[in-house]
Amino acid sequence: YSPHTAFDSARAGINQHLAIGLGLQEIAPLVASSSDDPDVGVGRCGTLGEDVTLTEMVERVKNFLGIQRLQVVGADEQIVNRVAIVCGSGGSFLETAIEQGCDCLITGETTYHTCLEAAARKVALVLPGHFASERFALLSLADYLADLLPGVTVWASRSESDPVRR
Repeated sequence: YSPHTAFDSARAGINQHLAIGLGLQEIAPLVASSSDDPDVGVGRCGTLGEDVTLTEMVERVKNFLGIQRLQVVGADEQIVNRVAIVCGSGGSFLETAIEQGCDCLITGETTYHTCLEAAARKVALVLPGHFASERFALLSLADYLADLLPGVTVWASRSESDPVRR
């Protein structure tokens, strides 16, 4: 069973975990779903509660995800306050993030042309990699399910790794 895609957009899913882990406040779906639950939808957006530089935002992402490097679009001293998050490959949500007033989009990966668009529109991109933007939450999901299902062995894949190196 692979809950991957549904877990991206769930109320307590991957994007929500990332938003909370990075210290976002007033968190809401970037794109609301058609369900009656206002907490379900694609991506998340929220505010940091204070202005930080893009460099500081990058360090938050690296620290939370436990990674050494990532890719960035934007000036180091660019101010970030309202952030959009779409784990995995979420560059197609750049326009939506801009419409929501976000000055930064965090997504695992995107295309070169989306990077150019973001740079031209002065919206920062933080790209930790597709794997890194999702894997952390699957580990916590496995622990959560194991607690709910005593006597059932639950684990996230022990052999999965990021296919992208260096």
